[in-house]
Amino acid sequence: MLIAHGRAARTAITGLVLTTITNVFLASTFGSATFVQPGIGRAHLAGTPGMPALNADTAYGPAFFAVALTATFFLIVSAIILGTAIARTDRRLRWHGIAYAVLLPAFAITGFALQAAQPWTGFALATATTALAAQLNRLDQ
Repeated sequence: MLIAHGRAARTAITGLVLTTITNVFLASTFGSATFVQPGIGRAHLAGTPGMPALNADTAYGPAFFAVALTATFFLIVSAIILGTAIARTDRRLRWHGIAYAVLLPAFAITGFALQAAQPWTGFALATATTALAAQLNRLDQ
């Protein structure tokens, strides 16, 4: 409630809407592989010809990359918008908002560019959002 009624309410709502839409696209991207690839693998093991090519085309084809990269871009944009709203809501949330706006994009980018660092950025993001939740709880009381 603090963010939705604060001075950055419109920014927060924009960030929330973008984040929700982005999560739907990301879920469809990775969810399709979850359901398609086991069947392709079973067919391949059973000797059905053409399964590696089918896997490359359906699970990792141009449509997958177009949706995944676009959704990741919007995830980064939504994190920056929502992080900015958090930082603008209250001075006690400033660093929490900055951390959110920096760490979520870092997590997304390391998934593509520097995969060895992704667990560390994920841990940092989890820590920062836990601290944010704790701080919001204190401000709400």
